[in-house]
Amino acid sequence: MNTEVFYREGTIEIWVYFEKNEVYVTPDQGVKITITDSTGTKKVDASSMTESETGKFVYYYTLAIDAERKWWRYYWLGQDGTGVNAKYGNGYGSFEVK
Repeated sequence: MNTEVFYREGTIEIWVYFEKNEVYVTPDQGVKITITDSTGTKKVDASSMTESETGKFVYYYTLAIDAERKWWRYYWLGQDGTGVNAKYGNGYGSFEVK
């Protein structure tokens, strides 16, 4: 799990790398991210991440001036294909708001 510290009104840059057989690939269904604050409230709910280059995705989130000062979590999910042939990649991370 990746952990970092951010301050209110700061912009968080979250990167995700999607690989298949050790090669960066673009999942055809994209990569979505969910961010929750320390109380469990979803601040971002399954929003699409932006692909900067093949298989490398980024999401920018700016903390509010009154953002909860504690640990926040994020979860990402990438999907390639659909139905029984779908392949998934996912992960979790966290950051502290000071």
